[in-house]
Amino acid sequence: MAKKIIFLLSSIFSILLFSYDKDYILERVEKNLSVKNVIYRASMKIEDDENTRDMELLLYIKDEKNVYVEVISSSDGNRSRFLKKDNSMWLYLTSAGRSVLIKGHMLKEGFMGSSLSYEDISENRRLRDVYDINVIEDEKYYILEMKAKVEDAPYKFKKSYIRKDIFLPYKEEIYSSSNRLLKEFYIEDYEKIKDVYFPKKVVMKDLLQKKNITTVEYKEINLKDKLSDNYFTKTYLER
Repeated sequence: MAKKIIFLLSSIFSILLFSYDKDYILERVEKNLSVKNVIYRASMKIEDDENTRDMELLLYIKDEKNVYVEVISSSDGNRSRFLKKDNSMWLYLTSAGRSVLIKGHMLKEGFMGSSLSYEDISENRRLRDVYDINVIEDEKYYILEMKAKVEDAPYKFKKSYIRKDIFLPYKEEIYSSSNRLLKEFYIEDYEKIKDVYFPKKVVMKDLLQKKNITTVEYKEINLKDKLSDNYFTKTYLER
């Protein structure tokens, strides 16, 4: 009996010591994943059945409504620029010298043929603004079960395994509305800057294709007090 009581008390103490409430967990996760006023320089490797392509990217993120991405070099010579402004997304094709509005099913297509969609590249909203979230816990992870609550959510349902030590996903599973597993996303490395844990190396696998793996490595992460609105205009996109 004494051993049972000791075990019970130990379990209760463990829960009190290591568990947090749902709001605290989500606040910590969103703090790491929805950073504002930041500039990234990154490399992207796209692997599919036919070949491997490499490119260098610049990403300017002011907030959830202002995102600018530029492909500054690519092994296949293709370059482009991308702008999210409010609820509109634009792609500038340097070869054609014009920009096109991305809408409908195009938002789900792979950015530059990668496993990351245009929505993946530009999404910076708080999780709670997009999904109804249920949080469960095991020994290693807080597991976030997220069901879309807005029409423009990138995915209908996804499950995120949040590391308890740094409040970043180790892995995300992305599902269709029929509960079919579509993609897997991994954060393989991170960097702490001030009090924020930034993903440094991420991998997205498209499971609907035999081989379609995209790896992004963030080479530079620059936090700014404020990013100029000039970056997030069609004038800058089409310069």
